[in-house]
Amino acid sequence: HVVLSWVPNCGSCRYCESGHPNLCATAMPALLAGTLVSGARRLSHEGEPLYHYSFLSTFAEEVVVDEAACVKIRDDVPLSVAALVGCAVTTGYGAVVNRARVEAGSTVVIFGAGGVGLSAVMAARLSGARHIVAVEPEATKRSLALDVGATHAVDPSTDDVSDIVSGLTGGDGADVAIEAAGRTELTALAFGLTRRAGTIVCVGVPAVGATVALPGPDLVRHEKVVTGSLYGSCRPHVDMPRILDLYAEGRLPLDRLVTRTYALDDINTGFTDMVAGRLARGVVDFALGASPLPREEQPA
Repeated sequence: HVVLSWVPNCGSCRYCESGHPNLCATAMPALLAGTLVSGARRLSHEGEPLYHYSFLSTFAEEVVVDEAACVKIRDDVPLSVAALVGCAVTTGYGAVVNRARVEAGSTVVIFGAGGVGLSAVMAARLSGARHIVAVEPEATKRSLALDVGATHAVDPSTDDVSDIVSGLTGGDGADVAIEAAGRTELTALAFGLTRRAGTIVCVGVPAVGATVALPGPDLVRHEKVVTGSLYGSCRPHVDMPRILDLYAEGRLPLDRLVTRTYALDDINTGFTDMVAGRLARGVVDFALGASPLPREEQPA
């Protein structure tokens, strides 16, 4: 059993050696180039080379990955859950635990209740946060957020998020805000509803060229920390097995994130459901719709 990490790290650059393998100086250029870490390509179709999407290209029955991308995990967890830890779970969990370092009794606001945001909700609950406010326009996702640990679920189209947070905190504001939707206006809103010396963690990736406008004087006067978190600021070979240990112990209900499973042939339906907001997370199960013939008897 392994989880595949989309940021394999070299282990020897300044970022790896300083405890930030998610920012590996060797891996990041190759990630954008669509190759393996070495710069090589090992996939082809009808003689034409193919690129490796995020080092993994997992929408296929067989893949070639760097050894460093394989994270050994315990054998007793469902692979449908383990697959989530390879991306969404680690991203949301790590933003709360590794980057924001949420403390017991905190007030945490999380913008977006997809797979990443819901993982952040679970992590905030595990960290002992007192108030966990999930901000999400989709009613089914708000309901799921409450089921997995949120204390409040807010519809931003009808409710004033800032007023609700102010009421919960006696006017001080949230200790931590997590922006997991990739919308720059939410980063500005998160900054406004966070208390002095609070922390705003940007997790969702905005469109290329997008910028965020924040009140300059308050950056100084309020000492707020505005930071990003890539891949949950994680150390994959340490954090991923640890997260699955917490799941196995019943402390992280990660299986609740799986809304629906799809056969590989139905992958486009999965994307349609995702864009329509119907999923917390969809999972491709390669056993669904598989040919009953042994490999050597399958038609070419």
